[in-house]
Amino acid sequence: MLVTAHGGSFGTGRNTEKYFQTIKDYNVDIIEVDIWKRGDLLYISHLPRLFPKLWTLPLSYVFEFVKEHRFKVNCDVKQGGLVKPVTELARSYGVEDLILFIGSVKPFEIKDVTNEVWLNRSFFGMSPVCENVGKMKARIESYGKSNIKGINFNYKYLSDEFLKRCTEADLAVSAFTVDDEKEQERLINYPVIANLTSNMPDVTLKLLNKEIKRKKVKK
Repeated sequence: MLVTAHGGSFGTGRNTEKYFQTIKDYNVDIIEVDIWKRGDLLYISHLPRLFPKLWTLPLSYVFEFVKEHRFKVNCDVKQGGLVKPVTELARSYGVEDLILFIGSVKPFEIKDVTNEVWLNRSFFGMSPVCENVGKMKARIESYGKSNIKGINFNYKYLSDEFLKRCTEADLAVSAFTVDDEKEQERLINYPVIANLTSNMPDVTLKLLNKEIKRKKVKK
């Protein structure tokens, strides 16, 4: 199971330099950012900004960061149509292999996306209930693309019965944003949970018996 540090982990603030400078020392697999576009600028922010150059970090900052520290980065696109420009920018920094997508990925983008994708609830246009697990699995398979890995759902929808249905359907699940330790412990017992996103990734790492801090590499 992979561990994603939600943007703003440890109270550092969403999409802030403090987040990046804090999380670089942790042994997480993936970091997470929220992506918008205004004009030609791709930037990171939880909400859209009228003047992003004044108040936000550019996405290029993120790609420079992951190039140095070799994290994967979960690109939570907040608008449709961002998969292509985000991929092109990542390619220009040599980190295309480190990005994956969640969020507002639209059906018209699926044919072109080559990176790993986890589809959010809004993509399916159906309620996140047990009865629809098979339909969601069939929808994913209809695209015939191995890079569509599964669903990315809020953990509050992931009841034991729902996860049992996902297990039966062989539908991989990425869970967010799980900060309660008991909920983390419950979820990690399901092999179908492929990724867990948390603001307290140190708790997740401890539950998984993984090193919490990264080993410093001698230069």
